Amino acid sequence: GKDADGKPLQGQEHAFYLPADDDGDGRIDHIVVYARSGFDESCRAALESLHRIWGHGGHDLYLALVGFGAPADYGGLRDQRNGATALAAHARVWESRTPIILPRHTKYRRGSWIDTPEDQLRTMLAQIGRSEPVIVERTAGTHVRGAELPWYRFRRERSQGGGRRAGSTGHGFRITFAEPIQGPIAVGYGAHVGLGQFVGVQ
Repeated sequence: GKDADGKPLQGQEHAFYLPADDDGDGRIDHIVVYARSGFDESCRAALESLHRIWGHGGHDLYLALVGFGAPADYGGLRDQRNGATALAAHARVWESRTPIILPRHTKYRRGSWIDTPEDQLRTMLAQIGRSEPVIVERTAGTHVRGAELPWYRFRRERSQGGGRRAGSTGHGFRITFAEPIQGPIAVGYGAHVGLGQFVGVQ
């Protein structure tokens, strides 16, 4: 998250820590750590040395590093239960897996709405180097073990740290691109720590 001089990285260059439930049992089974520019030797050493973290409820969680590589090495569509993660799929159609918290409020100016959730989504996708989707549809939640989990059931703000957000309302989308694109895709407030995630579905 910092450059060679110890200054925080700007833009979207610092690491994303994305929890994933790719076996569909409703529980997190691994964490995808992703950085667009990759990891240098010191970052790799830090990740390799992480074997235990504190878990919710006071018990420790023991970790095993699966490996390093490009997203294409680990990606697979959501319905492919083959050990691959849908967060790093190569797909045309993507669905929100965790709620997106928008950075700005929607406003009514000169007879029209600006900064709508759809407008902000397109802007945020461009900021992380993704093409503009050809179809954007809102969703009310995500599916866990066959049932819909609405966005308000998620924790939608960080207990520490900054970040711009326009309230804590969660939004979700199903987006379709003209051509398949490579994940991961995570946008909005808290995207670097698990909010605003999409999974590839087609």
